[in-house]
Amino acid sequence: MIWKCNHCGTENQNEIKQCVGCGFSMFPKTVLFCSRNSGKLHSISVKNESEKSIIVGSDILKILDDVDLKYVDKFQFKIEEVFQKGILIKPIPSARNMIYLNGFPVPDEGVLLEENDLLSINGKFFFLDLKLS
Repeated sequence: MIWKCNHCGTENQNEIKQCVGCGFSMFPKTVLFCSRNSGKLHSISVKNESEKSIIVGSDILKILDDVDLKYVDKFQFKIEEVFQKGILIKPIPSARNMIYLNGFPVPDEGVLLEENDLLSINGKFFFLDLKLS
């Protein structure tokens, strides 16, 4: 199967997720967090800028107005783009409560996020449904 690049019109093989003509990537660049408790949404754009990570914690997630915010540290986890792979989530080692993805602790080396993942604190608090775009 072939996909046509929205930016330059080059036809690419389906298994290739980056345009051979212009370099446009079909990998997600935005994470949308949806609080299960409040129903509120917040998106974070992730762009590879010299391997920089975006640190996510209580300051950013206050927007979600979730009653379980008290379990989130100021620096809870980081997300970063992994070139030609997707968006990686990694725990911040100093966070007092562990971050869980789909019911399992996120290892120190991180995990690539997938559509409809469920993020939580200690697997018991602050449940966030994730959408990628």
